[in-house]
Amino acid sequence: EAAASPVLRAVMQPQYDVPGDWAPAPDPADSFVKPGDTRSPDANESQRQAVCALSCALEKIQGPPGTGKSTTIYHIITQRVPPGARVLITCSRNVAIESIAQKLEACNAEILVVGAPGRIGATARKHLLDTKTEAHPRVRAMAAASLGGFGSPAALEAAASVKGQLMEGCQLILCTIA
Repeated sequence: EAAASPVLRAVMQPQYDVPGDWAPAPDPADSFVKPGDTRSPDANESQRQAVCALSCALEKIQGPPGTGKSTTIYHIITQRVPPGARVLITCSRNVAIESIAQKLEACNAEILVVGAPGRIGATARKHLLDTKTEAHPRVRAMAAASLGGFGSPAALEAAASVKGQLMEGCQLILCTIA
């Protein structure tokens, strides 16, 4: 049975490559960090080469812990993803989601994390849908005006009405399989 989209087909049949819609690659000899930028992690030579070599819509970054995968992902987002594009980043470990979330906060893009609140780190928890929903001004106003707080029918209705809008506004979606 054929997959609904070329990217889904690439996931289901890894031998199938879908060309990516990447922004032009920077010169791998150049630093990816702008002068005076203290929030962005620097990229080493192999990370810069990996960022510049992207060609498919579905790419896999793998390696042992501590080898710079989250820094590479950060630079893929900042250097090669076209403005306004949505990105799904999946990881097999919750600690990886936390590391990537910490770095991606410097991008000033809307981040959505899908994961178990008790298993992910503090930075990633700030980007959970429930956290974003409870922080939404309309939900907070309804909770404050109701005796039941966030559990009141008015607050729950307001929360349900803003979730779709919050999800649609997220450019970077991080999730874990753990």
